[in-house]
Amino acid sequence: MCLHWLAQCFWNYLDWTEICHYVSTCVLMGPDYQVYMCVAVFKHLQPDILQHTQSQELQVYLKEEPIRGFKVSDYMELMEGLEHSYRHIVLTDMKTIRNPVA
Repeated sequence: MCLHWLAQCFWNYLDWTEICHYVSTCVLMGPDYQVYMCVAVFKHLQPDILQHTQSQELQVYLKEEPIRGFKVSDYMELMEGLEHSYRHIVLTDMKTIRNPVA
């Protein structure tokens, strides 16, 4: 699901303002913030994810519904904490994915 959101730059999932905040955050803070953003979105959606998992509609919900009420600024502290804990690992993995060893 994250790859789907990222490939579309959250288009049709977030409000235009939040898309701008997402892009500017990734430009200013680093490419690893794409990963932290996905974690933040999943945290934001956690109650809905639990509800739609029970009704077995999770994939449809995540793929077709906008992400309502999400504000990048509400999750900056979480994302900065993730950066502090995982930046080295995430950036290394991102480089490996981009340039896999043959």
